[in-house]
Amino acid sequence: MFAGVIALPSLARAGALPSYLANTSGMTTFEDSLVNRGNMFEVDYSSDALTAGASIYMLVDIASSTFDTLHAFITIQSSTDSYMVIFDSPTLISSGTVLNSYNMNRASTWTAQAVFYSSPTASAYGTAVSRNLISGGNNGNTHFYKPRKYILDTGRMYIISVKNKSNKLSDNNIKVNFFEVDQ
Repeated sequence: MFAGVIALPSLARAGALPSYLANTSGMTTFEDSLVNRGNMFEVDYSSDALTAGASIYMLVDIASSTFDTLHAFITIQSSTDSYMVIFDSPTLISSGTVLNSYNMNRASTWTAQAVFYSSPTASAYGTAVSRNLISGGNNGNTHFYKPRKYILDTGRMYIISVKNKSNKLSDNNIKVNFFEVDQ
């Protein structure tokens, strides 16, 4: 097993978590436990002053990963109304620029297998598997946060797209907190 990949016993599928993930004290959440163990990672990509109708893209490459699933908590921040779409299995022309993934436990040496890229180029985006309207800020003055959890299958690539649907400039951010799981 690779460092940073969580091996969940079959009990986890039945709803019983292993003792090291159980919330016994009432003070530690599942995500806190993952951070404490060095299993939770974070990556983000931002664009300031995105023009009306323009989009930003993040590629999630887990096509050659050896873990079973990637559990991703995707948060979109936008200062205007935007659409967020997740595409499965795009046809790439270029992956774009590699983004750094950070272990949220800065004392851990574990690294993620998943690779994230900014600004990929695709000849076809693949199948849209999720579409969300992100209600943006109040005249561009405040941001709206829209966290969602997705479980992404390995052997695939995904593109996360955020499109500015307003007629104003928009500040946008795609943030992914994630952990990799062997079942």
